[in-house]
Amino acid sequence: MKKGISPLIAYILLIGMTVAMSVTVSIYLKNQAQSINFNSKEIEVYCADVAMDAELVCKNSENVLGFNLTNRGYYSISNLTISSKISGVTTTLDLNSGAYQWNIYTDNSLGDSDNEAISPKEKALLLIALDLTDLTPANPIEITITPSITIDDKGAVCNEKVFKLSISNNNINGLDSCPQ
Repeated sequence: MKKGISPLIAYILLIGMTVAMSVTVSIYLKNQAQSINFNSKEIEVYCADVAMDAELVCKNSENVLGFNLTNRGYYSISNLTISSKISGVTTTLDLNSGAYQWNIYTDNSLGDSDNEAISPKEKALLLIALDLTDLTPANPIEITITPSITIDDKGAVCNEKVFKLSISNNNINGLDSCPQ
């Protein structure tokens, strides 16, 4: 009779420990699941859904090049960081100095407010003032446009969504004048 009781006690202890561990793990997982906030994505995660196109469309006599920008992404583009590289020298252009600006197209004509956020599926005319004196077919200028987004008053520069253009004399000869 003593032989039969020892395995029975072992099974009862094993089942008791299993139930206790299950309850402990369940409580822990429930607390973890309740603490997850699904609305708190890092702003940089939104950059994965940012996309834009740029096409050279005009040039005026003051060495201002015009580009049609199209926002193909899901979020409004609130700002642009633009740099140009010619003859190995890279220059970052400053929006506040008037080196570039953009206007939204409204009903196929340009709006009158500068540098508004470019909403999804919206087009804008981007005007960039550049020094084109060293521009030759063998020495093109490289323009880099980096979009920025703002969501819930948090901003992010989307460095992985950089748009690059290479422009030479062949690209700008024969372009129409940019609207003023």
